Amino acid sequence: DPRIVGSFGTFLDQPGVPFVTVELRTGPGGNILHFTQKRYLPIGSKAPGPQLWRIPLALRYALHGKVVQRRVLMETPELDLKVGGVPKDLSSVVLNLDAKGYYIANPKGDLLPRIMAGAARLSVAEKLALIRDVEAAARAGECPADQALALVPRFAKDPNSFVILAAAALAERMGNDFVPPEKRSAFAHLIEACFGERARALGWAPKSNEGIGDRLLRQSLLILVGLNGEDAVLRAQAKELAFRWLDDRAALDPDLV
Repeated sequence: DPRIVGSFGTFLDQPGVPFVTVELRTGPGGNILHFTQKRYLPIGSKAPGPQLWRIPLALRYALHGKVVQRRVLMETPELDLKVGGVPKDLSSVVLNLDAKGYYIANPKGDLLPRIMAGAARLSVAEKLALIRDVEAAARAGECPADQALALVPRFAKDPNSFVILAAAALAERMGNDFVPPEKRSAFAHLIEACFGERARALGWAPKSNEGIGDRLLRQSLLILVGLNGEDAVLRAQAKELAFRWLDDRAALDPDLV
């Protein structure tokens, strides 16, 4: 398709990343996904002027229980995509199929709950893209921080270590930047509930048969639960190990130094 070839120039010849907001609307023919695009900018940043990309969008959703994949080229600031049915018929929405699209997807209204309702069917790449995009939307002032943090318990116990790492990173960054002092105690409880058990099971010393996933999780979760989760036991153990390490560099796993 020559239109796809022409779209590359809109990515190569201007700075920035497209930020695609998607809303579910209802029209005479049923459900409509309404797309708008603009340059992604975090809170406090200003664009030099309007920008437009020709964005290849790839979606997946279930309508009446049947899985549908759609691909469309967004060449205008706004786009309406008819999907049919009524709101209750639409589920398991994915706004960046296989996480291959070069855009940040921002689900508005009840689209995020519809995505999360089908989270178990997301691929690892799609889960990672969703976590990234929701955090980006929060940092742009387009998604409430509590909605972004709601992803943490959903993905904190995922079977894939890299998804857990992404959820932990989301919790740490959102907590550090958005949680006010009066909510720190509640935030600590969230961290403990989501990651405390796994952090203590990993412990400070690596196991002989563990894989790279556990090693990476240890680096992340012990610090997260000890500091943000305010785990007194992990803090005491860390202090003891730090003093031992000052006398013996072999006393602590090098990955934790």
